[in-house]
Amino acid sequence: MIIGLAVLTVIIVLVYVAVQDLRYAKIRNEMILLLVGQWFVLSALTGFAHLGGDLAAGGILFVLGFAAWMMRVMGAGDAKLLLAGGLLMGLPGLLPFSVLLIGTTILSVLLFSLVRIAPFGLPPAMAARLDVIVSTRRIPAAVPIAIALGGTLLLRYGIISL
Repeated sequence: MIIGLAVLTVIIVLVYVAVQDLRYAKIRNEMILLLVGQWFVLSALTGFAHLGGDLAAGGILFVLGFAAWMMRVMGAGDAKLLLAGGLLMGLPGLLPFSVLLIGTTILSVLLFSLVRIAPFGLPPAMAARLDVIVSTRRIPAAVPIAIALGGTLLLRYGIISL
């Protein structure tokens, strides 16, 4: 039960990060530090049983994110979000995260493009923001990352199963 509540708080922070990235194209360092702190709490609740795998996954995703940032494919905040995400999901989460990330990225691109064509009654400011996102081709990566990470955490901690 307590682990489920801890995972819920992580998902709430991920939703906040995704919304902030969508609205302002910014991921604050404080949110990354909060996610790392939440990983520490979750890890402590499980007796640090997967510490090595968590650190390895965080390192792998950070290196990939850093390389993507260097190539100007994603922002620095997204690379740091991948670090925190890797810590939270651990090595066993890399495969489901990858599959979910591919799917959510494709859906994000399609939805952003669709909403640009037909804004479905969105407030003008949000419609204008989506227009900028699509025209510049700078999809806020925190949105698909947060969705994929949330799903992976639900799987990792047995809250849902396949």
